[in-house]
Amino acid sequence: MSQLPLNIDFSQVLLHLFNVVILFAILYFLIYKPVKNFMDKRKKEYEDMDAQAADKVKEAQELKESYEARLSAAEEEIRAMKSEAAARVDSETRSAQEKARQEAEQILAAARTQAEREKEKILGSTSEQVKELAAQAASKALFGNPSEAYDSFLKAASEGESR
Repeated sequence: MSQLPLNIDFSQVLLHLFNVVILFAILYFLIYKPVKNFMDKRKKEYEDMDAQAADKVKEAQELKESYEARLSAAEEEIRAMKSEAAARVDSETRSAQEKARQEAEQILAAARTQAEREKEKILGSTSEQVKELAAQAASKALFGNPSEAYDSFLKAASEGESR
């Protein structure tokens, strides 16, 4: 074999170079490729988890919007029901007031009618009493002493007032 200057054996260099290539090939298949596959799987898992999280966030957002829409609709329905109830209460209040006013008018009319009857009854009985007193006074004036007749008329009239 030939030797190069500096005592370098060319075959030895080639042999070491070949060993390094074999070492790199073995390391590539035993370490790099499995580690790369593991890292790719890991990356895919994280991407899948990220996609699932994004989907869940999207679903949650849609659910939130749905609930907000329902809540808004429920609030609107409550507002409408309150308005309707207030209108109904107002209508019933007006109806009750009108009914009470009509009943009051009926009671007043009945009271006025009753008062008119009582007035007529009292006037009728007073008229009868006055006629009696006048008749008594006239009979006493014709048949007796006029001053006695006048005194008895006044006495009877004052007794009639006290009754």
